[in-house]
Amino acid sequence: RGSINFRGFKNAIKTIGEYIQKDALVIVETTVPPGTTEKIVYPILKEKFNERFSDNSSPLVAHSYERVMPGPNYFNSITNFWRVYAGYNSEASQICKEFLETIINTEIYELNQVMNTTASETAKIMENSYRALNIAFIDEWSKFADIVKIDLFDIVSAIRIRPTHKNIMNPGLGVGGYCLTKDPLMGMVSLDQIFNEKSDFPLSKLSVGINKKMPENTYKLVVQNLWKTNNKILILGITYREDVGDIRFRASEQLISMLLETKLKVDCYDPLVNYSNCKEVNVLENLPDSNKYSVIVLAVKHKKFLELNFLNWLKDFSGTLIDSNNVMDYLKITNLIKEGIKVKAIGRGEL
Repeated sequence: RGSINFRGFKNAIKTIGEYIQKDALVIVETTVPPGTTEKIVYPILKEKFNERFSDNSSPLVAHSYERVMPGPNYFNSITNFWRVYAGYNSEASQICKEFLETIINTEIYELNQVMNTTASETAKIMENSYRALNIAFIDEWSKFADIVKIDLFDIVSAIRIRPTHKNIMNPGLGVGGYCLTKDPLMGMVSLDQIFNEKSDFPLSKLSVGINKKMPENTYKLVVQNLWKTNNKILILGITYREDVGDIRFRASEQLISMLLETKLKVDCYDPLVNYSNCKEVNVLENLPDSNKYSVIVLAVKHKKFLELNFLNWLKDFSGTLIDSNNVMDYLKITNLIKEGIKVKAIGRGEL
């Protein structure tokens, strides 16, 4: 079901309560189980205020979750994007609104106030849970596409013409990062640890389990196309998302672990990362010669890989190139195939 150790979080809030002024606004922006601001943050700050001040003053507390997009547009995703917010009381709500208006382009990206901080926290959890469910949904159809030999990307593009279905996901390697891998479980954590109620979230739990297994699709493709005389594999990209040098909770980690358990030799190259948390993996400083490997996996859609001249780099390559994250479009793939290069891809069962 998942659980959270709140000790460090509570200690941080206590420290804040020991130093802030009475008129300071505390905004919780991190993703927390619904009820955290009301049931944990505010009571701790109020206790510290009672110890420090004699006028029965109350802390100003609000919740407004971030929707930042790590990468080149990080700052832009803070200032030019919609925000949800709520205060513990009406005064905190108003001050939070005034503050957010100083950093966000609210003339275009309006603020959205919800009824209370628990509602604001729930909005964040539901957003990420919905996205995780969307990814899990497309995973089973990726497997279907592989069996019946059809191109799922072509199908998804056709579906997206319908306005109500524009956010349907593309097939991929798997779910990575520090949000979708855990956030769908926070509804259960909220009820278990904050509201002391028991309830189940079957779809959210199932999505986390399905998404965790997604790299198995790529693993099976690798094993099916591996040479008996050469068990060396190259993974291109080991971060959790494109153009971000962050390897926390990356989908490629599970793929690499499965390959190593099968006693295969794995090299990795990522233009943004020069290390790995797995000692058995060789992280290369430069893009190696392709002819050393029997399988090469495109795992992350880095800009450098989009710009790579694959025809030139693979001219001496006689193994299999596996695109597990839609790094190459259909035209690039077909051009490689015309030159005699064997290509497989997640979601493109017709190859």
